[in-house]
Amino acid sequence: MTARKEKLATGVLLWTFWLVDALSFGAITGNHGHISIGLNFAEQFALLVLLASWVNSDARMRRQSLCYDFDFFIYVAWPFALLYYLFLTRGLRAFLTLLGFAVFFVSAILAGYGVFWLLTR
Repeated sequence: MTARKEKLATGVLLWTFWLVDALSFGAITGNHGHISIGLNFAEQFALLVLLASWVNSDARMRRQSLCYDFDFFIYVAWPFALLYYLFLTRGLRAFLTLLGFAVFFVSAILAGYGVFWLLTR
């Protein structure tokens, strides 16, 4: 699989993750339930794995070498490590990538809540 296809696949998985997350959160809190510690941990871990996978495939696509065990930095401090990587590789165009992530996130959350609303109507 080429780096571009891998990056696209990771992006689709990230959007699907946020969609399923919105559906599950809506289903749990819609019934006045509470999210378990295990589900919360699994959600955070899955997000970190997907973000680390996206950074690795993007770095391969751009032929950028990452420092040894950059994935660990994403696990420890993902907001700072992701921002560092984006601004290192893109400069000011990193704001466009961040805007893309925001659109990805909001569209998946809205779609998830929309599907949940249609199912519970």
